[in-house]
Amino acid sequence: MKRGIERRSTVPLETNLNLECGGWIVCQIGAREHFSIARALYRVGVPVTLVTDYWHDAPFAWPFSPRLSQRRHAEVPRTAVRAFNARCLLNELVSKLQGANGWGRILARNRWFGQLAAQAVRRAARCNSPPSIVFSYSYAAEEIFESAKRFGSRTILGQIDPGPAETRIVAELHEKAGLPFLDEPPPAYWRQWRRECELADIVMVNSNWSAQGLLNEGIPEGKIRVVPLVYATDCPAPARDLLIPESFGTNRPLRVLFLGQVIARKGILELCEAARKLAGKPIEWTIVGHGDHRLLDQLRGLAQVRVVGPVSRDTAAEYYRQSDVFLLPTHSDGYAITQLEAASFGLPIIASRHCGDVVRDGVDGLLLNEVTGASIAAAIMTYVTSPKVLARHAQARRETPLSTLDELGWRLARLGNSLCEPSSEKLEWTGNN
Repeated sequence: MKRGIERRSTVPLETNLNLECGGWIVCQIGAREHFSIARALYRVGVPVTLVTDYWHDAPFAWPFSPRLSQRRHAEVPRTAVRAFNARCLLNELVSKLQGANGWGRILARNRWFGQLAAQAVRRAARCNSPPSIVFSYSYAAEEIFESAKRFGSRTILGQIDPGPAETRIVAELHEKAGLPFLDEPPPAYWRQWRRECELADIVMVNSNWSAQGLLNEGIPEGKIRVVPLVYATDCPAPARDLLIPESFGTNRPLRVLFLGQVIARKGILELCEAARKLAGKPIEWTIVGHGDHRLLDQLRGLAQVRVVGPVSRDTAAEYYRQSDVFLLPTHSDGYAITQLEAASFGLPIIASRHCGDVVRDGVDGLLLNEVTGASIAAAIMTYVTSPKVLARHAQARRETPLSTLDELGWRLARLGNSLCEPSSEKLEWTGNN
């Protein structure tokens, strides 16, 4: 990673800001990151309108679609939300009846949302004044940004992953393992993405790993800003009691948790190899999530491995509470918010270097220099043979505060301020500010 995009600001976070430079429009499909961008801006007083595909207005959960019932947040007032509920439900129904699936369905949904969100941007510009900043997550932003540019608004692309580099990594993993790679995006997907990057004044990524992926694809370094994710929920994780034994054995094994998509990209093949190497050791592996049925079958066939499947957010919290260490051997992730979830429960983390920077190696967890079965097994055995190291890492994790939504809000406000009035913004931009 080039260190040039990691220079630090020379001024405090809250100073030299002109919050009156204009409002933001934040466009997103689904409840990505629990609507953190809109929430963070709202918290620090930046005028913001959230444009999303569906916002749950009913005071009760829908039993036939519990995920849709989570498409809301109390911190974002309904008056600040523009949603397309009826059209969203109709669009999904039509797609299902037509048998659309895979990338065809993803592209169609992104295009459908991009058209409606672009209309919302145009309407806002004509009825009031053009928003200063239009933010949109990647892969649905092309038409949104074209409309924003027409009215003189500045644009920020929220890049959710390392882009084409990640697809190549996954293709190589499947080829090496002899697994068919059936999930490669079509060329149109990447053509549209490159157009989004051209239209964006800033491409905002969550990690240095993603930044490097974009640099390798020719995205100008001057456009890239690294703004890490934050973890903020309605119910903060309670502090965990540090009940780590003096030694691990049959009656009290080391409890290792993997929670996420069970796919090759997440390092599941290597996790399986590590579990085989450590068969008979005092280790209990718990796998929470859904994904590739072939990999799930491999996991189910391993001793000391419990495959749970997908669970609700509330149930996931119980697995975090019951575990000793969180494992994330990912080959590539834009960030992996599960790291922050685990950290909020005081769990030490074993992670690769191919995601967001959460783990301080040897302080509150362990970083894998390479994603292999051997490296995972060695890291796990560090804790099996040295419970005191595990306890020390858990204590350090508990004592380290996570970044807050307010901090994210000020970072975003500074980012917007630099676009609105670049001559007055005396900042040395950094990937971490």
